[in-house]
Amino acid sequence: YKQAVSLNPESAQAYLAMGNLHATGSELDKALTCYNKAIELGPSFAMAFYCRGTFYGVYREDYAREIQDCSRAISLDPKYPEAYFNRGHAYKARKDYSRALADFNTTIELAPQNASAFQTRGVTHTRMGDYRAAKRDFQRAFELDPYGDTGSRAKGNLETLERAGY
Repeated sequence: YKQAVSLNPESAQAYLAMGNLHATGSELDKALTCYNKAIELGPSFAMAFYCRGTFYGVYREDYAREIQDCSRAISLDPKYPEAYFNRGHAYKARKDYSRALADFNTTIELAPQNASAFQTRGVTHTRMGDYRAAKRDFQRAFELDPYGDTGSRAKGNLETLERAGY
C-alpha cells in the first residue's frame, strides 16, 4: 500500500486499505492516521468513515466517536448495512437499547441473510427483557449460520433462554 500511495498520493482507497492493515497489525496510531488521511482525501467516502468509526469502537471503546462516524457513513450511503450494524453495537455498548434495536432492524432490512445481525439483535432483545423476540432472532441466526461461530453463539444463547424457561 505504501507503493500505491507513492504512485497516487491522492488515493483515499489506498490510505483506507493501509489503515486497515495497520489496525490488524496492532499499529493503532498509524491506522488512525491513515483513516484520517482517507477522510481528508475523500470526504464523501462512506467506507472511510465506517472504518474509522469501527476503529474507535473496537480499539478505543470510544462509542461516541463510533456513532458519529457511522452516522456520517450512513448519511453518505443510507443503504450501508455494516454502518448501521456497527452503530447499533455502539448504542448497545452505551445501553441505549432502543437505538441499537432500530439500527439492527435496519441492518436486517438491508441484509436479511446477516446472521450476526440476528444474533446481536437477539442479545439486545434479551437485555430489553423481550425473550420471545430474542429466541426468534437466535433461531434465525442459527438457521443462517448453523456451522459457524455466529450460529454457535446463537444456539448457546437459545439454549440458555430455554433452560431459564423462556
